[in-house]
Amino acid sequence: MDPYSSHLPLLRFLFLNLDIKNVLELGIGHHSTGFFRDQGVEELVSVEADGNWGKKMRDDGYPVVIGTLIDFVHASDTQYDLAFVDGNPASERAACVEGLFEKANIIVAHDTEPESNWNYHYDELILPEGFVRVDYTQTVPWTSVFTKDPEAIAVVRTFVGQ
Repeated sequence: MDPYSSHLPLLRFLFLNLDIKNVLELGIGHHSTGFFRDQGVEELVSVEADGNWGKKMRDDGYPVVIGTLIDFVHASDTQYDLAFVDGNPASERAACVEGLFEKANIIVAHDTEPESNWNYHYDELILPEGFVRVDYTQTVPWTSVFTKDPEAIAVVRTFVGQ
């Protein structure tokens, strides 16, 4: 499987089994951005820190906000059904997840395998009370879900076989 799309099986399962109407995507890409657009969500906010990549994706017809991911997270007062974290700089991904704990029902993060913690720092996350982390490890890189929603926890655990 293309490592840039290893999150898609999990995302497909989430969309098939949960009511997801609005999505925040931190870090755009042909696989994730196209997938979210194809789901027919009511609102897709795609944020990209790399201005050149963001402009290219915008030229390809994708809606893109160009800016610093962590600043966008802190400034946003929107509640999202799902937030997807897969952007740069890599060192800010864990901080983006932390900033989304109270702003997204489901947080999906890419590249969460332990071998990548030196770069992404997911091992430094402290989950708020009630939140769980469920790792999808059947593809590399791993994809993880952070949520406190009981229905989402059950769906993700079913998918990963827990």
